[in-house]
Amino acid sequence: MLAELLMATSLFFGPKIVDLSLELDDSSRQSLKSAPETGVPATLTYRDAGREQTYAVTVHVKGQLGSARPIDDKPAFKIKLAKGERLLGLEHLTLNNMVQDPTMLHEALGYQVYAAAGVAVPRTGYVRLTVDGRDQGLYLNVETTDRLFLERAFLDAGGILYEGAYGVDLREGDAPRFELHEGDDPDRAKLTALIRAVHETGDGVFYGADAQVDTTSFLAMTAAGALLGDWDNYYAANNYRIYWSPAARRWSFIPTGIDQTFGGESTTLFGGIGVLFQRCLASDRCTSDYAKAVREVSARFERLGLPTKMDALVSVIDAAAQADPKKPYDEAAMRGARDAMRAFIDAQPGRVRNALSCLGTGGSDVNACAGSVVMTAAGDGCLEYHQAGVKVARCLGGPRQRWRVVAKSDASGCLAVEPADAKSPPAIQLNCSADHTSHTWRVQRSIFQ
Repeated sequence: MLAELLMATSLFFGPKIVDLSLELDDSSRQSLKSAPETGVPATLTYRDAGREQTYAVTVHVKGQLGSARPIDDKPAFKIKLAKGERLLGLEHLTLNNMVQDPTMLHEALGYQVYAAAGVAVPRTGYVRLTVDGRDQGLYLNVETTDRLFLERAFLDAGGILYEGAYGVDLREGDAPRFELHEGDDPDRAKLTALIRAVHETGDGVFYGADAQVDTTSFLAMTAAGALLGDWDNYYAANNYRIYWSPAARRWSFIPTGIDQTFGGESTTLFGGIGVLFQRCLASDRCTSDYAKAVREVSARFERLGLPTKMDALVSVIDAAAQADPKKPYDEAAMRGARDAMRAFIDAQPGRVRNALSCLGTGGSDVNACAGSVVMTAAGDGCLEYHQAGVKVARCLGGPRQRWRVVAKSDASGCLAVEPADAKSPPAIQLNCSADHTSHTWRVQRSIFQ
């Protein structure tokens, strides 16, 4: 079955633009205007070399925040074929509009970086789309993370697949906020067991007979995300899936929505706020293994030959990209973004290796790399930096809650929280008093220590 699936889908995922057309009746179009995330009936036509195949489908608009577009603009789409039908082996299509990516290359190449690191990720291909006869331009067809994806990526589609939306993480109380996509998890028992293991003392969630996580792939994903500058993923507790495989009896992470990559210095090696990564930083062994993963993924990043792959993709899509009537950027912006992407690819491995120089010989001196967490004496808040000042906030980890703590012989006061019962109290300097618990802080390497 798997070989047949790979053969059938090969035309959809690879260096070729596929032509698709959607037809909506007036009722469906009006529904997508008023309730874009509600599926409506439509007709999908696939064209290739003069041949046409037509399918009855259900379609809805997808996208949040920056990528969301109305039906009369250039929306992204989720398309579901009728039960029992497949288009080139697929039951679902996910068409991303690339409105936030002037290169139109980030996802296609970024997923290759994750895959080279050993992470299960979707395949990609390009689609030229028309809707009701009107040219919608160039789209990226991203393999949907459904049971067919699970069969291909994990050789095991009988497990449990959850999605974590923005701000949903493996925190106590967050289990109901995950969205179940595939499988059956009565009372969310397995997800709850994972969350419980994350918050137990030690690093048993990563290691040993009762480990809950595929640690190798998780650290590889985190390292690859840092190489890609993928700030809009589990780095910020956003745009990811987790899959429990019955065969492996472990949870694996699947990064998705990676159009905000290959840019600037938007991530640091130790800046991710994901709860599981913060747990890793509390463990010498896990921190050391993460550093090894960063070095290995960095070397693979260089061996991929990404500039050559960029050239090959551009040769396929450039004419269609320039002709796209709905893209919100012009040719100059595309050219500038691609030049910046090439510069990033060239510089990033060296930048990342330099960032590892802060580690001690044991590869686990996270305090030297990330700084320390400064927590209230009661453990109910962490010191956090903001442009408007310093305040106490929920302990999440990440760069805003990391501090270099140095001795100063002429200290003239103590950091205090006043008033102590405020939701996000400001931290201010006062005369020191041993009688005030608001003057007492715990300095530690992780929010879990």
